[in-house]
Formats: sequence, structure tokens, C-alpha cells
Amino acid sequence: MMLVLLPGCNLPEAGGPGLTDDQKVTIGNLIIKELRSQDYDVVKTDPSGSKYTIRANINSIPETMLLDSGASFTHMDEDIKSRYLLKDIRYYNNNKPKIITIFNDVIENSFPAVADTFQVGNTVLRPWPFIVSDEFDSATILGGDFLHFTSAVFICNPGVLFITTSHTPAVRIGEILKTNGYAELDLLMVRSTECLKINKQFGNTFKTLNSGVLLVPVLVENTKGYCVIDTGAFYTSLKNSVIKKKIWQIKSYSDAYQVDAKGNESGIDTILLKSFFVGDFDLGKDIEVLYTEVKDKEHLHSKDDTMPILGNIGVDVLRRYNAIIDFGNRRLYLQR
Repeated sequence: MMLVLLPGCNLPEAGGPGLTDDQKVTIGNLIIKELRSQDYDVVKTDPSGSKYTIRANINSIPETMLLDSGASFTHMDEDIKSRYLLKDIRYYNNNKPKIITIFNDVIENSFPAVADTFQVGNTVLRPWPFIVSDEFDSATILGGDFLHFTSAVFICNPGVLFITTSHTPAVRIGEILKTNGYAELDLLMVRSTECLKINKQFGNTFKTLNSGVLLVPVLVENTKGYCVIDTGAFYTSLKNSVIKKKIWQIKSYSDAYQVDAKGNESGIDTILLKSFFVGDFDLGKDIEVLYTEVKDKEHLHSKDDTMPILGNIGVDVLRRYNAIIDFGNRRLYLQR
């Protein structure tokens, strides 16, 4: 999760095929028709500028939230908690989550609270939990726990969110998109600590929230690893701890900086990549990405190997390739 501020500075977009407005409307209408037939709620976001925001009601009080798939949890800044009438609760089994920012800094001071009602679009959840902290730089964030719980589908261009409380992932979306020239990529979910339980919205049954982020396998020049699918970061970035470049290969922007979830600031450096594959999808040559300094390495451990998390896929690439993220089925679709 990262917010990037670039006063007086714009990085070039990644190359890609692009779709005409008519094509976007046609594909969007096909997806809307199909998901509405599966009882999905359709929610428009505001995709202006470098981020997606979405209107919500927290205990019937309006709030504009950042839509951030790179955040494991739905967050709220402690300074505004009383305004939205949240009630303190306890972490499930006292499992306090470790919240790590894009710079590998850790948010230590957090506690859970719950809203009696939480409404996004026409969907009302009763109740819904938030992670609250006085260390967050953003007021409110709609995170991965919500997106997984609602089996969300998100069209990144122009920015339309589909959600359901049926707990059944969408069907037939892949068939429609592959017929219209999209590549389908499987995603891996990395779970955070199981620390929150929530009503399933029917009966008296409860479930532990899935609160992880989605990773996609990548090949950056000759380095294999994973990147986080991150709608909260406008620019794609790679960590300088695992992608090594000579000093003369790094371009610096003196009038720009980036900010992580904790409010830490860092200067903007970029690099040009000779090749960048997301799964088997080729993003092309000479892709300019952010080159982010982090405190240390962070690795994803599997049964067979240890592969590094190289960075994140940001809104620049997601919009350019007209990406569609299917959280229920853990798939990413990119326009060829």
C-alpha cells in the first residue's frame, strides 16, 4: 500500500494495446450484465487523479474511502473513530496483526473496532470491523478483507466495483474476457494473521475474515519473484534490495516524493527495465518503474522455494492494460 505524490512530475505510462472507448463500454456492459445476473451489486468509484475512492456509509455517516487492494485490512485513523461511532472489540484469539508499509516499516499501535452498519453501494454489512490506529496516514481505507469477503470483481479502467454477500465467487467472467482478447493470470493470496471474525450476514454463523493481499508471479529481467496487486499505489514499483542497478542507471526526481501508509516520505527514483513479465504477459521493453528503498528484504515462503516479493503492480499498469481483478477466484485479467 503506497500513495505517490508527484508535484510537477509525470512518469510515462507502460506501453500497451489500449482499448477504444466503444470497446471498453462493450466489455464493461457484458461484465455488468453477467454479474447482475449473479446478484452482484455494481458500485462506481471515483478514479480521478492517482487513486480510486469510493463512497461508503459508516453507521449511516457518509465517508469517502481509498480503495486499496494492497492493504490487508479496512482501516480508520483513530482521530476520526468517535465521529463514526465505532465500538472497540478484541482481536480474535488475541492475534494482533503485523501491518507492514511499502518501505517495510511496521505499524505497531493498532486495535479493532466495529461499525454496526457499513454500506457500500446498496450492500449493507451488519456489522463490519475496522483496524484503528493513530499511525495511519490515510483517514479511511477499504482493504483486502472487504474485497475477499464480498468476492469482489474490479474493472480498473474506468473503475467499477462489483460485490456480493453470497460468498460465491463469480462465474463465466473468464470466458467473456478471454473471448475479448484478455490474458488470464492466476494469483496467490498471502494471508495476514487471523485476527478478526465477522457475521456471515445470514443466520448466526461467523467466519474468520480472509485479510491477505494478492500476489502475481513476475519475471523482472532475470529475477523471478512476486508483485502485490495494489490499487492503492498509482505507480508500479520495485524494491532496490532485490532488483540491483548501478547508480548511473537510476533516475532521480528532485521535485517529487512518495508516502507510505505510516506517512514516511521518500524521494522518487526510477529505473528502466529491459524486460518485465507479469505471469506470461509481456509488458514490453524500457518500462520505467519506481525504484523503492526499503529497510530489508521480505520473502514469501512456499513448500518448494523461497521467492522474493519484488514490489507492486500499481494503477499505471492496471489502467493501461485495462485490468480486471477477480478476488473471489483470485485471477487477474490483462488486455493483450
